Amino acid sequence: MERFVEAVFLQGDDGWTIVDQLMNTEGVVMHGATDESIVKACEALAEYVPDELDHLERHTFEELEARMGTHDRVVRNGDYVMNWHTGLGYIGLAVKVDN
Repeated sequence: MERFVEAVFLQGDDGWTIVDQLMNTEGVVMHGATDESIVKACEALAEYVPDELDHLERHTFEELEARMGTHDRVVRNGDYVMNWHTGLGYIGLAVKVDN
């Protein structure tokens, strides 16, 4: 069974920067996430992933989804699960780990 750890959570200016890039914001027009912007956002968040993940609690994908906000958008991109909320300006990244 696959397991994930919640490795990154950004809010405030850092969170808004990546959410804006993800949603292709140009001024006040929001175009929405694309496959390309999802990959770029995952890459940007991956830079924040700590080197050591052993101390973080492991979750199944279903458990992970249950922990996210009701209005969060959730996407899976390879070994990453990313969630974000455009209204609140936060974004998180979970990373698949070995059981």
